[in-house]
Amino acid sequence: MGRLLAGKEIPLEGSVERGQGVKIAQYCQESLQNLDYRSTLWQEVDKIGEGWDDQRKRDLLGTFLFGGADLEKRVEVLSGGEKSRLALVKVLLTNSNCLILDEPTNHLDGPTRRVLEEALLSYEGTLILISHDRTFLDRLAQRVFEIREGEVREYRGNYSDYRKARERELSGDETERGASVALSGGEDASKPKSREKKKEEAERRRLLYPVKRELKESLKELEAEIRRREEEKGEAERLLCDPEVLRSPERIKELGRLYKRTKEELPLLYDRWEELMERWESIVL
Repeated sequence: MGRLLAGKEIPLEGSVERGQGVKIAQYCQESLQNLDYRSTLWQEVDKIGEGWDDQRKRDLLGTFLFGGADLEKRVEVLSGGEKSRLALVKVLLTNSNCLILDEPTNHLDGPTRRVLEEALLSYEGTLILISHDRTFLDRLAQRVFEIREGEVREYRGNYSDYRKARERELSGDETERGASVALSGGEDASKPKSREKKKEEAERRRLLYPVKRELKESLKELEAEIRRREEEKGEAERLLCDPEVLRSPERIKELGRLYKRTKEELPLLYDRWEELMERWESIVL
């Protein structure tokens, strides 16, 4: 999706139209391939950034935890996280008014994520974020677009607002929801249904209702688990920045393991949530 919006791929169907004057810059995993590994860190940023003087570039690099001797390091010796930070700096230096960021917090530690958030909050253009990092989305997103079964739905607010809206839909009037879907399916609702047809539909609803009810309960349980893991991750991240905690190497290791585990588990839980949601929505009573 990000590559289609950025014009780096051609859609198989339909078209992509961009507004007049829109200048797009994109960060994705391939952005790391745009780094010249033979260059120094400073050489990478010195050749871009129209309207940025050297001091502003150094300030931006400093914001992303680069400074002093770091500027003379060759890109090839940087760690994966440092390369990601450098690629993000280059994107921010690009003359753009629309940033498309695909999983920008991958490989970033807690402090660097917050630095990125602050930099993006001060960005004056449009941000299009593609991310599994729900905390990141909550702090930055103002609208969420859900793409499901060939349709796009817009939800106002951040990711948590979107989740609450979906929960309200889950607990909504099933009869009304089912009717609206059925009417859009192409059948002529004005034709009276035969007794046999009504009997078949009643039997189908009888069989499907417990399945849909069980899926709804599973979704609620999964959402509670996701909230718990998100809270654990956020608390670990907060404590890892606490000066008192930083005095204890053992506590740092313990919290680091917890943060890593929850960060790895959450995408799997969200994938499971999306799978169950698709199954729940596919059942029309």
